[in-house]
Amino acid sequence: MGSREAFGASLAYKTLDTDALIYANPTRASLKAALSGLDSSWRAVYERAIVLSTENTALLSKNHSIMRDADMLRVENESLEGSINELRRQAAALLAENRYLRAALESWLYPDVANEILRREGVVETSSFIASNAAMEELVNPDGPASFDQVVAADGERMAKAHPLIERMKSQVTRGDTDA
Repeated sequence: MGSREAFGASLAYKTLDTDALIYANPTRASLKAALSGLDSSWRAVYERAIVLSTENTALLSKNHSIMRDADMLRVENESLEGSINELRRQAAALLAENRYLRAALESWLYPDVANEILRREGVVETSSFIASNAAMEELVNPDGPASFDQVVAADGERMAKAHPLIERMKSQVTRGDTDA
């Protein structure tokens, strides 16, 4: 039996049987002693009730404080989750922009083309690389590089196709699989 059940089991109200009290204590002195004993018992019950009431008030206050703290932490957690989601969105956008810019640099301005441009503008007298005609023609291509939005859309498609392959490779590495 748990302490709560024991506490509940020990609580009982018994109506005072005055006839039995008088019958069991026929003299004034014995009746006085019996009533004093009852008074002492009721005083002990009252004092214990005061202690329990004080403990209950303290526990209710502590519970209220904990609930308030939990609510504040819940609000803070929601705010931080929102910040994390925003940072993830920004990181994804920056990664996409970075991939776009890298692709643009690789396609439109790789080192031999950059050196040739600098040589033609007189910034560099000699260049260690010679730009191919194809690279120079691509540089002056009137179409120009694809827009950022076009590249991001294509990049999203490439990433969607690459994701299952990457996951399969990860699972093979973690399992130690050599079969592909």
